[in-house]
Amino acid sequence: NHSQYIDYKNLEEFIQFIDKYDKHYNESMFWSRYWSFSENLERIDHFNNQNYSYTLGINQFADLSPSEFKSIYLSSSLNVDNISYKLSYTSDDLFKTLNIPTSIDWRAKSFVTPVKDQKQCGSCWAFSAIGAIEGQHANHTGNLTSLSEQNLVDCSGEYGNYGCDGGWPEAAMRYVVANGVDTETSYPYKAQDGTCNFNKSNIGSHLTRTVNITNGSMTELYHSIANVGPISIAIDAGYNFQLYSSGIYTDHS
Repeated sequence: NHSQYIDYKNLEEFIQFIDKYDKHYNESMFWSRYWSFSENLERIDHFNNQNYSYTLGINQFADLSPSEFKSIYLSSSLNVDNISYKLSYTSDDLFKTLNIPTSIDWRAKSFVTPVKDQKQCGSCWAFSAIGAIEGQHANHTGNLTSLSEQNLVDCSGEYGNYGCDGGWPEAAMRYVVANGVDTETSYPYKAQDGTCNFNKSNIGSHLTRTVNITNGSMTELYHSIANVGPISIAIDAGYNFQLYSSGIYTDHS
């Protein structure tokens, strides 16, 4: 109970936060969330006063402590040694011949669907895979089609994925190589594990193969981002990722 030493200086900003993000608390929860919000405000101010390559800011997660954010939104750590299929890092000739521009925006080329929300389900791997597939589908067909993450959450378990408990984008892509993937409209996102309802008459895209970027090769990653399209990656969403606002995110911890 923090009520006996609550500092009310952030109360007005907290009320604005509640209104903006449509938050609902009972009385005891209100002060608990206010406490976390105030601590996050201090964290944001302290961080932004230092000269890092990115900034933090208030977002919909600002009423959660770092440990709460991690337990609600992040996948459990997956051990790569436990996966039945070992990732084979296969280089490709396309990496060796293409130039790297100073910048690229695949949204401008209609390779990227609007921002989606994974909600309280550890399905980041499915969104990562789908984002890359949507870009390649747009590249090859000229049509930007939103594809189904829920299809992967429900149906790709035998490829080494665990639904809302985590998974691998590359494993999800191997499922799509074998089966195709339905459209978002025909198989909408539920943010929970469900029975597989894949329907081949609703397929929105196919894949023929995946290419794995050589582990640790930034040159191949840059070539791929510049010349292929949006690339599926995984990062450690560390302590500051919860409140990321702008700039180039990096975390050496």
